[in-house]
Amino acid sequence: MADGTTRFQHKEEVDAAITEWTSKRTKDEVMHVIAGAGVPCGAVKTTLELMHDPDLHARGMMQTIDHPVRGPVIVPGWPVRMSDTKVALKPSPVLGGDCEAIYGEWLGCTPDEVKEMRKAKVI
Repeated sequence: MADGTTRFQHKEEVDAAITEWTSKRTKDEVMHVIAGAGVPCGAVKTTLELMHDPDLHARGMMQTIDHPVRGPVIVPGWPVRMSDTKVALKPSPVLGGDCEAIYGEWLGCTPDEVKEMRKAKVI
């Protein structure tokens, strides 16, 4: 039929067969079998799986940094790779951690003025 109604005629049976087969395998096993048959595919990983994937860590796509409050934290690495450029990852400053630089370098306040603003709870 050209109207497309036959396309879904055996949908439940096909879904049941796929569910039966895939439920006995891991997502990586399913991916390897299907890819081995020449079908482009990829396993969809959870965030937790990505964070702890040894291959992603070995390639620098996931890295562990030392956060000043939380300790070791796994974060995505810099995705752009160039042979002579390495982008070091570092945590963002804690709340208020860069006030001296902002008020001093950007706004021209002296360290004593920043100290007084902190004391007066302005910052």
